[in-house]
Amino acid sequence: MSDEGKKPSNGESRQKWQDAVNVKRFMNGRMTPSEAHRMYAIKNPCYVCGAPAVMRIRVLVQLAELMKQAPQFVATIVALNPEGPMIPVIPTTYGPMVKVSDVAACSHCQKDAEHAASQHPSWAIVEIDRGPKDVVQTQVPRG
Repeated sequence: MSDEGKKPSNGESRQKWQDAVNVKRFMNGRMTPSEAHRMYAIKNPCYVCGAPAVMRIRVLVQLAELMKQAPQFVATIVALNPEGPMIPVIPTTYGPMVKVSDVAACSHCQKDAEHAASQHPSWAIVEIDRGPKDVVQTQVPRG
């Protein structure tokens, strides 16, 4: 029997396809970019149901603005801070910011979390982190 009329196996045809089209794989195909983002950036589960989170919402306020708008809230932060009588701040390009809220939400609770985040005061900054999209990048060889 000769191998001329034999149909190539699935592995052989797959290898020929991968040789024809170079597919860039994130982390050699072990996980997608959104899975890696959820694993390393969004560590908390959903705040409502406890499912794995797909987005993170942080509410930040400039320290000077918070002291002007809500001095009683600043006093509460100072009194309840386990690290001592101080206000924990995050240095940013806009100046020192106080993290007022940090919430993670799953895909089912995402709409409600975004709606609740849109009800913030005008002097607060809301940062919504949804992570990267899963897009397969292909490169077709020339020639």
